[in-house]
Amino acid sequence: MKRKRASSAGLLKATLAIAMLTCLLPSSSSASSSGGYSPLAFLLNLRGDAVRIRYAPGSLDRASHIQDRFELLVSDCKSWTHNPLPLVVYVLGSEEWQAAEVERPYGLPQRLSNSELAVASWGDSESVGLWRDLLGRRLPVIEGTVLRGSPEEVASIALHNLMAVVEAFEMCLAGSGISGDQPWIEGFLVQVMTRSFIQKHEAGRLSEVDGIFDSLSEQGGGPGALSLNQTLEPDSLTEWLWAEAQFYQAARLLAEEKGKAPAKAVFKLAGKRDGDLKAADLVAHFPLLADWLNAAFEGQPVMPEQ
Repeated sequence: MKRKRASSAGLLKATLAIAMLTCLLPSSSSASSSGGYSPLAFLLNLRGDAVRIRYAPGSLDRASHIQDRFELLVSDCKSWTHNPLPLVVYVLGSEEWQAAEVERPYGLPQRLSNSELAVASWGDSESVGLWRDLLGRRLPVIEGTVLRGSPEEVASIALHNLMAVVEAFEMCLAGSGISGDQPWIEGFLVQVMTRSFIQKHEAGRLSEVDGIFDSLSEQGGGPGALSLNQTLEPDSLTEWLWAEAQFYQAARLLAEEKGKAPAKAVFKLAGKRDGDLKAADLVAHFPLLADWLNAAFEGQPVMPEQ
């Protein structure tokens, strides 16, 4: 069973956004056909081995960073799920974001199709305010070299990047043919990949990422605040991120028990089952999932038959 992630209106907006983004060439001549200026007409191209980037002028450093990160992600996607994810990432400033009518607010990534993802080029006051509300606290201090912006603006884009990884792994899973017989399995698998990616490539950020998901869970009421059915059709960004935090907790517990990134073990099991994962198999192989299910969601979840 798949989680419902977007309304019909949202999908229509995404389709229109794709049309706007892909039909416009990076030249000034295409902007004048209607007599007006379109910032999307000036998106530039950056091609990598597996990831194509369309980026706004002036954001080459950001586009290059995004490309490097998502090249690693696509490689992991192929290794774990055998899905060679074809990925196009649009790196947009707030002006381009509004012009494309991207559904989510600037500061959160947005899937546009099964292979296209919109991300923000830089943090700004809008992204800072958004993440202050979502976390319910000051933004974490991000270590490293600042390319552009205040410390909080940099922190907001780092938070954005984390959720972009989650979105991309959802795209990876959706195209892999791997499915489960209970609705929590998809969210669990996506966060297993997310946690494994962080452990593999950004191990120094683990405590920071753990804290971020803890805060997102607390903002939604903590473990057990919502039923599993509510996580499938969240009514707000807070509910959506609360659900992701619960699934991340399962992946975190699994990683801590195994002492290594959990994706290899979980997807090895999926391979043995020809991509058809049963909840009973998952709980049998990873017993901690039974306790997690009981604690994560309101009410008594339907436990798989052994």
